[in-house]
Amino acid sequence: MTEAGSYGQVLGTTANLGIISAAFFRERVAPPSLYSQPSARYSNRQAPAAPMPPTERQDAAASKAERNERDEYAATGMGRRIDHAVTQVWLDFEATPAHTMDVRYEFHPQLVRLGVLAPAPVVDPLQRRERARGFEPGFAPDPSRH
Repeated sequence: MTEAGSYGQVLGTTANLGIISAAFFRERVAPPSLYSQPSARYSNRQAPAAPMPPTERQDAAASKAERNERDEYAATGMGRRIDHAVTQVWLDFEATPAHTMDVRYEFHPQLVRLGVLAPAPVVDPLQRRERARGFEPGFAPDPSRH
């Protein structure tokens, strides 16, 4: 993905390209009461799930395989996928973050320019060709299969 094809460019906000920002909030917890049972809203315990019948297990395995296949395309770019299931969960957070952080990411050439990574060794094309031994083990693979 290039800067020109980025999500930020489409939105017109390119100042923070390459930055992932995160804010971490503490959850407010109700003080325990001496006279009442803990509210289900504040309980971290869940009832154990009943075992699934074999057909449901197969369906769950198939949907997990589909999710794994879709997860392969996770990125900040744009694509054709338009379905994004949302689950809403109620949490009561404190008003201010307990911690914030920014992570910068960059492509390989820029990391070399910044001195984060060592540059790849420069190979003289003539020397590379002098060391060539042809297609081993003795045949030329079909390029259309790659």
